Amino acid sequence: MAYDKTKVVSDINELDSETKKGVLLFIEECKKRNLDIRIFETYRPQIRQDYLYEQGRTRSGSKVTWTKSSYHTTRRAFDVIHRTLLWNAPESFWKGIAEVGKMLGFNAGYYWTKQDKPHFQLDKGKSIIVPANSNTNNSITMDKKGVVTASVLNVRSGGSTSFSIVGKLSQGQEVSIAASSNGWYQIVCGNIKGWVSAEFVKLQEVIKPSTPTVQQPIKSNSGFHYGVDTKNNVAVMAFRPEFLDIIQENKPHTQIKRDIWVNGTFFYNNSPTTICGVKGKVFRATSKDNGYKDGAMYYSPTQGIKLARINSVSELPSDWLWVNSGIILQGDGITYSPDSEGYRKGKWANGASYDFTDVLRPTAPKTFMGYNSKDGYLRLFVTTKPCTQENIFNILKAYNCDKAIQLDGGGSCNFVAEGKKIVQGDGRKLNTILTVK
Repeated sequence: MAYDKTKVVSDINELDSETKKGVLLFIEECKKRNLDIRIFETYRPQIRQDYLYEQGRTRSGSKVTWTKSSYHTTRRAFDVIHRTLLWNAPESFWKGIAEVGKMLGFNAGYYWTKQDKPHFQLDKGKSIIVPANSNTNNSITMDKKGVVTASVLNVRSGGSTSFSIVGKLSQGQEVSIAASSNGWYQIVCGNIKGWVSAEFVKLQEVIKPSTPTVQQPIKSNSGFHYGVDTKNNVAVMAFRPEFLDIIQENKPHTQIKRDIWVNGTFFYNNSPTTICGVKGKVFRATSKDNGYKDGAMYYSPTQGIKLARINSVSELPSDWLWVNSGIILQGDGITYSPDSEGYRKGKWANGASYDFTDVLRPTAPKTFMGYNSKDGYLRLFVTTKPCTQENIFNILKAYNCDKAIQLDGGGSCNFVAEGKKIVQGDGRKLNTILTVK
């Protein structure tokens, strides 16, 4: 396709698929916040970038860019202006759209030392962060199952009633959903492939398993994955961090009626001893009672996955969605130090002794969480055999996890996927479990 270097391209379909998905979410979120936006420019061919660079240098006019290299030319950037005020919008508008872009995972020019307020780009290796409350389903790839709720459901060649009927489905039939767009699902059911109205399909929780037994790190491209890594003697499940859910059960594993879960953080007498919770429900708000800060991993839409040693959930950003505490293993410049987080021998104020070093013993299996910043997946690990701390770090390295915390281990270790008990503990009551929304 030939492009005119003097003309602006504002079509979001000219962006790559991940950036386009982000723009659709950006538009949705701005509408919620009453930010009256206009997508001004998307893809910029190199001839136009060179043309703009010439302005104010070899061609008359004010300088509009300081580089010949731009994410616009890679189809991973877009510029936003006010619909009516254009570039003369108030500061509150620019700050507002910058916050939206940052929340979704874009690098917003508003925050640069040399500000470029209208500019947003999706940096190399980054993916869009989909808000948990998003209603947009326009051109978003899915990996789900659904059940037909209509008596008869037409399957069409495209995502609207204007497309021809290529098949029919009956109530109760199960379909695999590959993608969604504007209220329609792209489905496969046996030999029938096409599009159906999302109104008549009820989504079902689904797991997409990897090879049941693997000899190398599990690669997660989309959806939910699990497997047993026999080389490293560990069971692994992987998913996007926004889908983690923390649930208080206080039941032995035999009574926990969920198909997907891993044991959670440390506890005593049916109560957590470290900070943990999900938005709107905090199971423990403050650190353990022996005077040490908790090592915590938390997730916020604006900050992503972070590690910190904290005394209270009040220290977290206001938009945190979940927090889970344990022993920080690595990440965010924090040194591995169980002793610093109270996992040591000592005496209470009343003179009674305590010993929390048992969580480090090499004669017990271990549970831990790891996050790979490159692929954006959170991984829950439960070793299938007793292991040392060194074994844990070797596993994290194998899976390229750059942030990780250790959770409760020993007899608490449980790993259940698709209802299969892959690792089974000693039957004790478990205070919290980690599952997938």
